[in-house]
Amino acid sequence: MKILVIGANGMAGHMIQDYLIQHTSYEIWATSRSEKSTHRRLFLDALDTNRLSGLLLTLKPDLVINAIGLLNQDAENHPQWADQINGELPQLLSNYGIALGFKLIHISTDCVFSGASGDYRESDTRDASGVYPESKKRGENIDPRHLLIRTSIIGPELRKGIGLFHWYMNQRKPVQGFRNVWWNGVTTLELAKCIHWAIEHPLSGLVHLCVRKKISKHDLLLTIQDIFPGNRAPIQPNNAPCSNKSLVNTRCDFPYVPPDYQTMLVNLREWMELAPPSRYAQYDWVRTSPSHPSIPTPKKKLDP
Repeated sequence: MKILVIGANGMAGHMIQDYLIQHTSYEIWATSRSEKSTHRRLFLDALDTNRLSGLLLTLKPDLVINAIGLLNQDAENHPQWADQINGELPQLLSNYGIALGFKLIHISTDCVFSGASGDYRESDTRDASGVYPESKKRGENIDPRHLLIRTSIIGPELRKGIGLFHWYMNQRKPVQGFRNVWWNGVTTLELAKCIHWAIEHPLSGLVHLCVRKKISKHDLLLTIQDIFPGNRAPIQPNNAPCSNKSLVNTRCDFPYVPPDYQTMLVNLREWMELAPPSRYAQYDWVRTSPSHPSIPTPKKKLDP
């Protein structure tokens, strides 16, 4: 099977690419906007629809994983880009998939919901407002023969980023931990494992990838602090604001169950420690980890 990962330098994309390369025999291709084309690594500006169509016609993938997105504040600052990348691109890939015969796996977000109630089901009204949520809602309007994974993710970056994990890893002064902001997403490593499962157990339509028990952002930060080495920033409890974007999986044909938060984060730490030293060199604890002898690549791989 030939798989194309779009956005392979991003928080989700690089992990999906790395995991599938290590744990499958699929032919993995990837695109990035910041690198020149190399073997199975292709330059692509997602806004260049002509180049995108040419790439798909030439490569003829069996599966395309869309892991690209313009996030939160960047979307608010550049609404036209948000509409093109978050809204139009998934629909374009969906149409290409039907025309060219490949399946699309598109990753969406819990931010399509306002967080006013929580325990959102797949059929619930997407009631969030703002440039980013609206653009992501438009991007969910893909052909139901494809797979749409709605979730929320945390994980390491290869460069600068705005995700919770990366942000906290770079803090030195005390940070606020919100006791009444609830979350039940997954690590990027767990997302990659789920995508592998979904490839092996084909399904389509919308699914919610979530942990059954939600956790507050305060307790999530405490768990990260406990599991990852180094002197992490102190976490000060804060009872405001209040938000609950937790998801519920109601699909009987999607039995994939992520592990608890501690297990996911321990798995993520081990994955980062066993990666090539340069992969996550921006994180100080990785550079000094005892799991990193002076060799360019790890000899051990994590179990799927």
